[in-house]
Amino acid sequence: MGTGLYDYGGGARWYDPSLGRFVQADSVIPGIRDTLAWDRYAYSFNNPIKYTDPSGHDPELLEFLMGAATQFTNDMTLGLVDEIANTMGVCLDCDASSAYEAGEKAGRAISSVVSATEFVMGVEAVAAGAAVIPPTVAVGASCTAGTGGACAAVALPVVGVEAVTVIAGMGVAVHGGMTIAYIKGNPVGQGKAPKIIQYGGNTLNKSTLEKLGLTKGQGKSAIEALKKHNGIGNDFHGYVAEDGSYIDPQTGKIIDNLYNYLP
Repeated sequence: MGTGLYDYGGGARWYDPSLGRFVQADSVIPGIRDTLAWDRYAYSFNNPIKYTDPSGHDPELLEFLMGAATQFTNDMTLGLVDEIANTMGVCLDCDASSAYEAGEKAGRAISSVVSATEFVMGVEAVAAGAAVIPPTVAVGASCTAGTGGACAAVALPVVGVEAVTVIAGMGVAVHGGMTIAYIKGNPVGQGKAPKIIQYGGNTLNKSTLEKLGLTKGQGKSAIEALKKHNGIGNDFHGYVAEDGSYIDPQTGKIIDNLYNYLP
């Protein structure tokens, strides 16, 4: 007898169309940056017309747009977004979805084009302004001399406008050049924390042990030894990543690796 439920992800999650919700909680929080993602029974942030979620775990469009916007803004501000996030103890790159990562690449592509365009336009503005200043000054001086100073009031503001054009062009060119240098020195994805498979807890759960290929005893001794070595108390609940990294949930920084403490 049919249940009327829809299968997502090969049995990973079941959706009840009559309720408009999944029948069990999501095993992950698809995008910790968005409060809507914390409703673990909802489908596509409760907006199935706008978003799709083929796996039952990851509404894709919003994550893509968030990744693109964050990366673009971070590039154009020369890393200011990352600096603010680090100051606030927020890890923007922890547990990033594939859609968010694709958005980051799109944002980087856009910022690369914009910064290159800025640089070219700035250089052209500087060249154009610098080229007209000397003849303007010459004509203004000649006119002023020939009219007993009557042209000075007209010539000087014109030269001032052209000088401002040069200065503004230099600013645009410098920003574009600095952004290009920042982009070159900070590849997308560099230094990201690996995918998180467990959020907190003093022990490793069954699925985490399976993903890490550890026995219950190995997992218990490894996490205890890691905490002891790093001076971490039992009240500290770090994140565990798929490569065995133990991550500070506030800063997103890797503290140590569980594989370093296997018996």
